Amino acid sequence: MAIPAAVVLGLVGFAPTASAAPSAEVTLNFVGVNYEGCTIYYIPDSGIYTFPPATIKNGSVTFTSKSGPLEPGYFEIDGDQFANLNAQTTISFLYKGSKPGSRVSRPQAMNSKKVFPCWAGTDTTAEFTVRVRTVVDGSAIGKNKRAVLAWVQPTPALADVSGTSYAADKGRFSLWLSMMASLLWRWREGLGCRVRRFIPGCLGMRRVGCLLW
Repeated sequence: MAIPAAVVLGLVGFAPTASAAPSAEVTLNFVGVNYEGCTIYYIPDSGIYTFPPATIKNGSVTFTSKSGPLEPGYFEIDGDQFANLNAQTTISFLYKGSKPGSRVSRPQAMNSKKVFPCWAGTDTTAEFTVRVRTVVDGSAIGKNKRAVLAWVQPTPALADVSGTSYAADKGRFSLWLSMMASLLWRWREGLGCRVRRFIPGCLGMRRVGCLLW
């Protein structure tokens, strides 16, 4: 009787090894304003910058984890052709009130008062289309007042969204503006050196350190 090859290999210590688990990855495809060559940051909810910035090439970027799932986090989008300080913004995953599968127009995005900027992460693969437009940001420092407005379209499933909603300014959620608002409020409360710098995490506000003015 013939012995199966796998059994023979097992008897002599050469049993085939199990294939490696697939890497978790997320791809963002950008449409609308030409954003080729600009920078995308993926910041996990842990607040640790474990992923290097990615440059948009051929309209897309991909972030890959070779050791476990991609945890919840948010994506920042930036480029030299737009105002930098105050104008770096997160990609909006869900505008409050929009339904999964719906297509949010630019006017609808700009009129939205609340936005969910955080992605739920994945242990397999995920892919999203991000529509990019620009708006005038009067709070931006410098002559260039153009800032990025970027949102996932169509609106993803609720399972792809993490965390709570934040106030939006013309459809944008700016980490800089949110941080400064928190700092100013705490400074007015007279906390002095106890003023803490906060960065919105996908599961709440996280303390980073003490800011001395």
